[in-house]
Formats: sequence, C-alpha cells, structure tokens
Amino acid sequence: RLMLETTFDALESAGIPKSEVVGQNVGVFVGAYGRDYEQLNARDIETAPMYLSTGCSSAIVSNRISYYFDMRGPSFT
Repeated sequence: RLMLETTFDALESAGIPKSEVVGQNVGVFVGAYGRDYEQLNARDIETAPMYLSTGCSSAIVSNRISYYFDMRGPSFT
C-alpha cells in the first residue's frame, strides 16, 4: 500500500495524471527490502489477513504498481 501511495504521489508531484500512464509502455523498477509487516501479520495464521501473501510480499511490489496503474512495460523488483 505504501508503494502505491508513493507512486501516486510521485506522479502527482511530476504533474503526470494517472490517465497518461494507463495502458502505456511504462517500466516499473523497485528495490525492496524487509518483511517486518508481513512477519507481524503472519505470527498467528488463524488471524492473518486473507491477502497477506500478495499484499505484503516484497517480491511483487513492482507488479502491484504495474497492475494498479495499468503500466504495461517491464516490471522488476
């Protein structure tokens, strides 16, 4: 969620409306490290959120951004 917000803020700060990147060949390249939030949520598997794996996995951060903003270029984390 934080990277989605940061991406939106970056586009807004650059004066690029979301509509200009939707469906375009825009690459997303992210460096991610740390799993604190995921580990805290996974302590008790019975109460873990339904989308814990996809919502917290640092391996797919760039893919979530690409999907949400419909950016169709390369996407690497």
